Amino acid sequence: MHNDPNRYIKQKLIYIPIAAVTFVAAATAIGTSLIVSEHLPSGSGTTYLQIALYTAVLVAMILAVMIPVIKKTFVQRLDKVQNGLFGFLDYLSGKRSKLCYIDKNTGAISDAINTKIAEIERQMIKDQAFMEEFITHAKAVERGDYSRRIKTMPASPLLQKAHHEINQMLESLEKNIGSDLHEILKLIENYAAEDYRHPIQNPKGKIEISINKLGEVISKMLQNDRSYGLEFKEKAQTVNQNIKTAYRYIDENLKSELAVIIQTVDEVNRHIKTNVESASFISSYSQSVSEAAREGESLAKQTADAMLEIQQQVTTINEAITIIDKITMQTNILSLNAAVEASTAGEAGKGFAVVAQEVRNLAAQTAKASKEIKAIVDTARAKAETGNEISARMIEGYHHLVQQVSKTMDIVYDITQTSNLQDQQIQKIHDLVYEMRSLIDSCLIKLETAEKHSSENMTKASHIIQSTEEKQFANIS
Repeated sequence: MHNDPNRYIKQKLIYIPIAAVTFVAAATAIGTSLIVSEHLPSGSGTTYLQIALYTAVLVAMILAVMIPVIKKTFVQRLDKVQNGLFGFLDYLSGKRSKLCYIDKNTGAISDAINTKIAEIERQMIKDQAFMEEFITHAKAVERGDYSRRIKTMPASPLLQKAHHEINQMLESLEKNIGSDLHEILKLIENYAAEDYRHPIQNPKGKIEISINKLGEVISKMLQNDRSYGLEFKEKAQTVNQNIKTAYRYIDENLKSELAVIIQTVDEVNRHIKTNVESASFISSYSQSVSEAAREGESLAKQTADAMLEIQQQVTTINEAITIIDKITMQTNILSLNAAVEASTAGEAGKGFAVVAQEVRNLAAQTAKASKEIKAIVDTARAKAETGNEISARMIEGYHHLVQQVSKTMDIVYDITQTSNLQDQQIQKIHDLVYEMRSLIDSCLIKLETAEKHSSENMTKASHIIQSTEEKQFANIS
């Protein structure tokens, strides 16, 4: 039972008419008394009392009639209205499942209220249909279906606004996410399982399009990774084979060739040192030859001078021989003259003739000796001239020899300097070759490391290829 909130109203509906009737009766009685007092003589107290009594009786009779009428007309109707309103409120609050109207016999106000209740009922039916559709769509949205739209329009302005906002929200969700979240989650699960072959069909939402695009990008990336992995593996195999070939070549050929180069450089170095020693010896020997040539040139000049003196002496001897020839001729002439005179002198001139004959013989021998000496002197002169020419040629030869020896010494000096420079350069080459051998050893170590890294790269490339082959993706052209 509800507490009667209209109790005070009901009391007022009863008390106010009673008070009003009482007031009217009192006023009427007073007015009547005043009117009567003007027409009646003074001292008629009984008349006033009668008027008052009649008035009280009239009031009591009116009240006796009005109170039941008021209760029936107003209070009972008010109770029916109240009960109808409480029933309606209970229906609104869910305490009652059936809507009840106010009794139609309660008057025009009940009809107005019933009309309003009927209108509210129609609105509530629309709102309830809206809420039922909303709940259905909410469950669909909970499952991830954003393609639903609420078609039932509610009567309530607030729910109409909610209808608009909810449809806008669903449209925004479909536009930004997609029409089916379940498909998106399923696709993401496929992505997590490394399966990129089944994109969302007819994507609408941004996330659907983006996830499809992501699958395409990942598929393209995996396809490129597989292609790059195959290419990388092939190149890594080629690099590994080249490294092995280079390692074998360096280890088997280049090191032996370097050893031969080192041996050759050492041998060349020995030859250069021998050449330097030989050049030093030749330089020393050339110095001795140069000194001997200069001494020979000096002796040749002295010989030439001696030959000149011999020629001069021969000339003097020739002059003396000429004088002797003249003396011999004169002696011979004198001996002939003496012989003639001796023959004319007879016996006395025999001794003189003998002397003249001896003188003639001596003159003849002197002439003969003079001729022999002249021949010898001519031979000596010829020999002296020849010796002089030979001395001149010797001087020229020695001079040329000195020049050649000087040039030879210069050449030997240049050879010595060049040989020393070559020795230094060969030593540098020797050091560089040893350094190169050290670099080759280091290069071999690096090649071993590079081969190891290349093998690791081949393994990684195989892992990349295997990893891409384990994933399911579409071929993107």
